Amino acid sequence: MKISIPKPCHENWKEMLPEEKGRFCLSCQKCVLDFTELSDDEILHFSDKDNICVKIQKSQIENINSSIFSFIPKWFKYSSLVLLFGFGKQTFAQNQKELKFTTSQIEELVKKDTVITIKLQLVDGFEETPISNAKVYLSKRKKKYSTKTDENGFFQLKIPTKFLYDYLIIENGYEDKHYPIRYLINEEKIGIIPEIIIGKIDFKKSNSLKFLAEKITKVVSY
Repeated sequence: MKISIPKPCHENWKEMLPEEKGRFCLSCQKCVLDFTELSDDEILHFSDKDNICVKIQKSQIENINSSIFSFIPKWFKYSSLVLLFGFGKQTFAQNQKELKFTTSQIEELVKKDTVITIKLQLVDGFEETPISNAKVYLSKRKKKYSTKTDENGFFQLKIPTKFLYDYLIIENGYEDKHYPIRYLINEEKIGIIPEIIIGKIDFKKSNSLKFLAEKITKVVSY
């Protein structure tokens, strides 16, 4: 299961009228559900609903979309991992994002305490236009580790790997944004968009994963 907010809404959450499960948007005349405190499973329970607007954290979207177990039954997730990874390995690989640094590799980098260079382009999250002259610096270490984006929105910054679990702070003249460095090192560009996103949520089922889950379930049931 993949989720997304194809067209994030610019309406101000604080200006919406409070309701039991969220807030009422006067612009589109509908209730915007608050997903920010829900678990991944609770969010996916809404996948059979159409045309719903939500308030959701960017990290929640990333967590759900990075999961390869969306269609695997709960009883199967933890009892048959050996069979799961031995079956359809290529299918899973095709549905995973290719990472420059895996979690284990990041952990090793932190232990080695070496230096890594972060190279990224900063763009407007909605218009995809480069953001120039934005300040970029390491959280709590602004004086020592800082830079600015060039006219095309590009920047690079050398950071000791012991700080990979810290944040980069980006100031673009309007507001400050905090980005976990361990996620940035796998990206080529980042957009200045709210960490909290509002808009119509889109649920898309991955047919290949669903098919694989059904196949595995049948094999185990024999």
